[in-house]
Amino acid sequence: MNRKRILTAVAAVMSVFFISTLFAGFATSKSAVAQTLTYNLAGDPKTIDVSLNDAVDGGDVIDACFEGLTMFSNKNAILPGTAKSWEVSKDGKTYTFHIRDNAKWSDGKPVTAQDFVFSWMRLLDPKTMANYASTMFYVKNGEAFYNYKSGISKTVVNASDVGVTAIDAKTLKVVLAAPTPYFLGLCAWSGLSPQREDVVSKDPLGWATKPETYVGNGPFKLTAWQHNNYMTFVKNPNYWNAKAIKLDSMKFVMVVDTTVALQAWEKGDIDVMYNFPATEIPNLIAAKKDIVAPSYSSTYIEFNMNKYPTNNLKFRQALSLAVDRTTIVKNVTKAGQQPGTALVPYGSIDVTNGKDFRANKPGYDIAPATSNVAKAKQLLKESGVDLSKVHLTYSYNTNSVNKGIAEVLQAMWQQIGVTVELKNSEFAVFQAARTSGNYMIARGAWGGDYTDPMTFLDLFTKKNGNNDPKYSNLRYEGLIAAAKAEGNPVTRMKFLHQAEDQLMADLPIAPLFFQVNQLSNKPSVVGVYRLPSSQVYFNEAYRK
Repeated sequence: MNRKRILTAVAAVMSVFFISTLFAGFATSKSAVAQTLTYNLAGDPKTIDVSLNDAVDGGDVIDACFEGLTMFSNKNAILPGTAKSWEVSKDGKTYTFHIRDNAKWSDGKPVTAQDFVFSWMRLLDPKTMANYASTMFYVKNGEAFYNYKSGISKTVVNASDVGVTAIDAKTLKVVLAAPTPYFLGLCAWSGLSPQREDVVSKDPLGWATKPETYVGNGPFKLTAWQHNNYMTFVKNPNYWNAKAIKLDSMKFVMVVDTTVALQAWEKGDIDVMYNFPATEIPNLIAAKKDIVAPSYSSTYIEFNMNKYPTNNLKFRQALSLAVDRTTIVKNVTKAGQQPGTALVPYGSIDVTNGKDFRANKPGYDIAPATSNVAKAKQLLKESGVDLSKVHLTYSYNTNSVNKGIAEVLQAMWQQIGVTVELKNSEFAVFQAARTSGNYMIARGAWGGDYTDPMTFLDLFTKKNGNNDPKYSNLRYEGLIAAAKAEGNPVTRMKFLHQAEDQLMADLPIAPLFFQVNQLSNKPSVVGVYRLPSSQVYFNEAYRK
């Protein structure tokens, strides 16, 4: 999944005033420990609709209010969620999930298998316009249904043909198109949470914008949303495991300026945050205020393949080779990130030999850890691009780190004679522009939804709604399709390596670095954990 803006000095002063009013009335009692916490979401989510969200901030809200069939422990192990148990067929294609008898919605109604069927089919329906619709292609006839409904194919495929069925109120049967070793992990992803048909159908566009209709089945429920300001939550008394939830309430604030957020954290007005001023990161890590953990995510440059001159391969190669990735992680990000020499980060096992997928192919000539200015200049010349006739822009959602990266990239490209204007915007606006293709060069980032290379490589297939560069290559499509259908895990990994090779040869994206997770809890708050996939859980959180 996909984060945000540094303000001017004047805006920062205004933000201090804003912060003082934002946290007014939320001080904890000194006579008793109030079981509440304040988390900096760092921006207003574009959406918190289960089917439409494709960003980390929206996912944080959904994961607080909804729960899928499975969930993850703080050790990243798969646990039963709304499903108390399941069986898997010998061929690995059929999963039978048993919904908990005491699984309820926040309004007290029971959660049923049909709630999952509705949610999953809504995600798949082209009318929903979900960027994650292709996730349902793992399900039997999912892609065929999508193609028929979107007019790509004339072969009739009905909803009843798709392999997700409510056997009864508490039994969900899922038939996959092919064995998918990471399917149980995928079931913990927020986009496969259940949804209430009666609620969503009444207001498909607005149900997730109002607390009163944001009916979830997770540990918390949304009580207020003041846009660009804060969200408040209370414990959901109808959650199946409510007795284990210690927090009575939470507040998600939207402090974009990282310096102001850090000041609020130091004062105790913010308990948990993940965004930090770039200049302060080394000191915060040394003081153990910024806790760095593994992250299964990559940051990269996206090139719009439908615009000139970024549709020119040699031009893209020149820009990539001009980038010194080692300089960026040492001098800008400063939190232990590794130079990104390809798309898939460290963190998934290659069954070919039991090593990390990335360790088997640590780097590519197309994206070296250090720059090659001479070769970049030569490729720029060979590209034939007349720089006097183009206006290049690099778009990014700004926080202090993203701003620093953008300025360094601008300087590195200037070394080979390429001038690029920097364009920044708040995250929701940036995200919408990038998805619609309204950019030339842009910051890109992805956190894996499950720990398998497919979560990254599937992004750049033609039908994936998160394919922002609008990349299309028949060989690449074939390799991804072959990997999805392949039952032999060793052969499957070979297809995935070949697909990444093809992606790096075509270079619709230029890798920058492999991310780390950063999270800072006040000493009084424990039990908040962020997974390598960037999901944050408050299920075990409490104030001591």
